Amino acid sequence: MKLIITVLITLFIGYHLFSSKKIDNSDPVKITINELRNNIRKYDGKKFLLKGVAKSGINIGGYLKYFEIDDGTGTINVISNKATPRKGEKVEVIGRFNQKLRLNGYDLLTIVEE
Repeated sequence: MKLIITVLITLFIGYHLFSSKKIDNSDPVKITINELRNNIRKYDGKKFLLKGVAKSGINIGGYLKYFEIDDGTGTINVISNKATPRKGEKVEVIGRFNQKLRLNGYDLLTIVEE
């Protein structure tokens, strides 16, 4: 029973981490992180191309792969199925922009890499 509950919780979290509310099958548009942060409602769920430098990252057993990208205008979290880049590595990310959480003026913004 514990195993079933653990699997269900993992599937629930995974679904919410890797899914978008809105579907946009258009080609990715190059944009700055600052532009995304200043226009959350306009860009939520849309596909973008970001170029920058990888900052801190986490890879937990291949199940949760996360890193932060800095393009010079700001930083944003990237959730990925790919290998986590090394700190300082130049990266190019294509993914969907999502506002995952808003709490007391704090926004958890992510790019879910495709």
